Amino acid sequence: EYSVLVCNTLGHINSERRFLKMLESHQADGAILLGCHWDYGWLARFAEQSPIVQCCEYVPDMACPSVSIDNYAATREMASYLRGLGHTRIAMIGADNQYISTRLRRQGYLDILTEAGLEPRAEWYRLADADYSFASGQRAARALLAEQPRPTAIFCVSDILALSVISVAQELGLSVPGDLTVTGFDDVDYTTIVHPYLTTVAQPCHDMGRRSVDLLLDGLQNGKAAPSERTFLPHRLMERESAAPPKTTE
Repeated sequence: EYSVLVCNTLGHINSERRFLKMLESHQADGAILLGCHWDYGWLARFAEQSPIVQCCEYVPDMACPSVSIDNYAATREMASYLRGLGHTRIAMIGADNQYISTRLRRQGYLDILTEAGLEPRAEWYRLADADYSFASGQRAARALLAEQPRPTAIFCVSDILALSVISVAQELGLSVPGDLTVTGFDDVDYTTIVHPYLTTVAQPCHDMGRRSVDLLLDGLQNGKAAPSERTFLPHRLMERESAAPPKTTE
């Protein structure tokens, strides 16, 4: 019996502050945030007064509940999977944003390489735009595939970036996964629209949304903010067609 307001902030901090002020003016009773930056300490002011739940992204040091997957563990699993296939020249495309997920995925990638005795190479880590745009992914892919020696596997922090890598590889006459393994993150619908189907990490988006609403309703019904807890829902590594062992011993 609640009405729902969907507010698209386009990632603009002023819009986010403006919408959250609806809590102070009693135009809204609580909020679920989908894209807060890791350094949004100013959210604490609103979370102290009203039920707020962070979904997908969260401020790590703030006393406010969040629902997400364990991005660090998921990336370690993917990087370990690539190592298990025999890859040692593993590159990564991240994004130029302030999301905690981006930071944790990069750290998971670096830690697995280091633990495997593979020194991370700065030139094998490239940034796409903050919004994971297809064009920025293509730019990052062209830079990586121009490196010598060329990476045999590229892990991307989003599926759209992975698809952009595949498009560039095909332009260059490289087969995926024959010449290049490509993996993504999220498991959105279009990962299985065209071949090769994308190997990726699946996030339980529906369950994350439902759990976030449950936490928010608990806070609303109790008349106070929800308990400050980190809820990590299980992810899945989806093995498909875009990943294979490297052609030759590296």
